[in-house]
Amino acid sequence: SAKEASEELQGSHLDGACIQVHGPKRSVGPTVYLNGLGHDATEKAVADFFSSAGEVQSVSIFKDRDTNVPSGKGVVVFRTEEAQRKAIEKFSDAEFGGRRLQVRDGAGRSEQFTIFVAGLDSSTTTEGLSRHFAHCGEVADAVVLRKRETGESRGIGKVCFRSEEAHRRAIEEYHGSELNGRSIVVRDYDTSGKGGGRGQGLGYAVFVAGLSQETGPEKLRA
Repeated sequence: SAKEASEELQGSHLDGACIQVHGPKRSVGPTVYLNGLGHDATEKAVADFFSSAGEVQSVSIFKDRDTNVPSGKGVVVFRTEEAQRKAIEKFSDAEFGGRRLQVRDGAGRSEQFTIFVAGLDSSTTTEGLSRHFAHCGEVADAVVLRKRETGESRGIGKVCFRSEEAHRRAIEEYHGSELNGRSIVVRDYDTSGKGGGRGQGLGYAVFVAGLSQETGPEKLRA
């Protein structure tokens, strides 16, 4: 199970690297997930920054297990879903501490239909990515992935839709479309491990960090 994997494999070695295995955790309220925090960010500063969206219950900034250095990621827990919604709308791609923040719904998106987008221009924001695909159908979530060290765009992203029809249209009609002067690649985002990519039948997942560059998917599954 995910719980057993996180307990038994935490700190084990794979290809000479000490890995971290984190099981899923339950949130205590409406939560947003943060990426792109600076190493000097404090939980109080983050709470103050997000308080304009609504009452903040708690803030957690994640740290590297071995070095105890902030990883640039964290979560904010709000009192209400309305505050959570405002935080996502207001602070996605906002600047905090001189860096661009990624702000996403902390709840699982397993019920939605997700696409992977590549070839993004460095100027493309999460909001711009969401707008580009809005004609396909209702967008539940979108994110432009960024480098942890610099906050620069990695040129890739994900878009989650509310319906299978919107998901299908995005792949069929928007692959090769132009966004900010770049022809983008659009394909199904395989979250099931079985090629389906519909986000169904996911089971229980764990997050694994600290992998060696030589470690591939097949060895990780083994």
